[in-house]
Amino acid sequence: MGQPKLSIKLSNEERLGSKALKAAFLSELYHIIIVARASDNLEWLPAEYEEESLLKRSQVLICEEADFGISYSLRFGLGTAKLLKADAIVVMLADQPFITSEMINKLIGEFYKNPAVDYIASGDAGRKKPPILWNRSLFPRLAILGGDEGARSILLSTDYYGIVVDESLGYRFLDADTLEDLEKIKSVQKQL
Repeated sequence: MGQPKLSIKLSNEERLGSKALKAAFLSELYHIIIVARASDNLEWLPAEYEEESLLKRSQVLICEEADFGISYSLRFGLGTAKLLKADAIVVMLADQPFITSEMINKLIGEFYKNPAVDYIASGDAGRKKPPILWNRSLFPRLAILGGDEGARSILLSTDYYGIVVDESLGYRFLDADTLEDLEKIKSVQKQL
């Protein structure tokens, strides 16, 4: 894309990566772990990040191996979550600008109702998509993911029990993997 995608400006000078992070800040998440690449200048972090209350419940981790695949970033953040003795983690992607705090809170609410479930995924017409809440029971399995595998293999496995919380607005799941994706995001942003 010619520049780090999370720093790309959307309308109103807001950067792509800041929107999902703002949703996390507004949610009921107890602690927020931001995993970034070593080459990331972090200019996409929203101005609100400097507020003392947010600094106390969040931290930026630089993952030297992030370029080797998403599993490296996931494992890196997971290590910190384990140290914090987290009961669960919510994995989000910073290039999904239309994720809302309400979506995150629904996952957390379902977890309180169903604490034995292995995962709770957001759903787009039944298809499991991030953000996804992972129960502590799956931490060992997440810790052995490799390369760019991500957690799709877990979601497709019948060895684990999960719940899907459908979101009625499919555009919420748009992510910026290509220039075409980015243009679609900008188009939707203008309509909101």
